[in-house]
Amino acid sequence: MSKTINSVYFDAADSGSFFFDGDARRIAGADVTKGICKFTPLILAANEGLTDFYECLIEAGGDPNIPEEDDPVYKMNLADLKLEGNKAYKNKDYSTAEKLYSVAIMKSAGPPDATLFSNRSLCLIKMGEGEKALLHAEACWVMQPYWPKAYYRKGAAHMLLKDYEKACDAFLDGLKLDPANAEMKEALKESLNSLKISRATTNLLELSLAHKNIMQD
Repeated sequence: MSKTINSVYFDAADSGSFFFDGDARRIAGADVTKGICKFTPLILAANEGLTDFYECLIEAGGDPNIPEEDDPVYKMNLADLKLEGNKAYKNKDYSTAEKLYSVAIMKSAGPPDATLFSNRSLCLIKMGEGEKALLHAEACWVMQPYWPKAYYRKGAAHMLLKDYEKACDAFLDGLKLDPANAEMKEALKESLNSLKISRATTNLLELSLAHKNIMQD
């Protein structure tokens, strides 16, 4: 199945632009999760509220976990998708919750709902899928750049990916918006400790390698 969405053009400040003219098959060979700077086609589509284009990108390979159209989940209305997604998350059924939030994102009309992207990112973090979690955290951040939770999601995704420096940056930016956020403070402390340990380990490995090379000489 393919959808034709002609002359879709994105332009984001300080990020360049993205242009697509055609159908899903024409971009199937490209990595639609990678874009210009931090703005990927999926993030831009979500931010612009272009639900059809977002779905088209998903079909082209942006996210293989979206259910088929004959799945009963597709027949649920938006309110029920959110409600059942929240229930599934509380029951620690993260896979089902992630699926429900995914369909809710595609069914949303009007401005994109940053909360849905935040929720989906959280589910993906729980499922250990760091790259996808970061993708949706960044989409959430683009939609709500002054929402501390968007930075928390970014930081948590970076922690899962063991990119501790970027995690520290995300948590620190979140604290600038909400200095009294205890959860953010604890997350920043954890990320700083992880960064120190990571750097210390790297330094030890470098010293060990240098010593080995000297002994061989």
